[in-house]
Amino acid sequence: MTTGQDEEVRRLLHVSFADFPLGLTNRYDLVRLWSLELQWLTPEAALSVLEKLCDQGWLVEEDGRIKPNSGVVLIPPALGWQPIVRRVLYPPDFVVAEEVVNVSRIREETQRQESNDSKQVDEPQKIKAQFIQKEEMIEIAPSREVIVKISEPENSTRNKRDGPTDRPPDRAEINIPALINHIAASSGLVNREVVRRAQRKRRSLGPVTLWMALALVAREQGLDMYDVTAIIETK
Repeated sequence: MTTGQDEEVRRLLHVSFADFPLGLTNRYDLVRLWSLELQWLTPEAALSVLEKLCDQGWLVEEDGRIKPNSGVVLIPPALGWQPIVRRVLYPPDFVVAEEVVNVSRIREETQRQESNDSKQVDEPQKIKAQFIQKEEMIEIAPSREVIVKISEPENSTRNKRDGPTDRPPDRAEINIPALINHIAASSGLVNREVVRRAQRKRRSLGPVTLWMALALVAREQGLDMYDVTAIIETK
């Protein structure tokens, strides 16, 4: 059974390695991410957390590259999550035996979902069989004109596809270039760096709009949020 500290570490690692190719990074990038970009820890505390995660078996370091232990099951954090510092400063030992139980449960849930999906796939075959039976009944009395109407099942996906699926556009979308320019000019960052930090926040926080991520970058840079809000709400 996982504890609150276990889950906190799993969420931290999920956020930390989501943006790195192949789940590999180095000490400098992790410390910079936790301290300067996300501002969760001081540089000294970030380095201490990194050392302890390596010592406790959560992280593996080889040839200067760091990655999560292959047995760790990462947990996606909720929107707006940030770590409880006291929990990540003193992480528990990583226990592989606990992970085997979690992986087995995940596999069982996956198999159950696949079984449900296969049942849904069989529904069209049942409808086809019913249609063939009706055709055989029609051939018994060829002199009578019979019109057979096959209704769509209630869970059919055809109506879902035919209906409108486009969501209304984000009203702040047209103001994003102006918002990026404002943040860059006021903070001293180049436009590309502003966008990079905003995209990193979107990957870390989940389903948030680009303008919201840019607003978070502006707040981190100490900008006047009244000016930022005015740009977002400009029509």
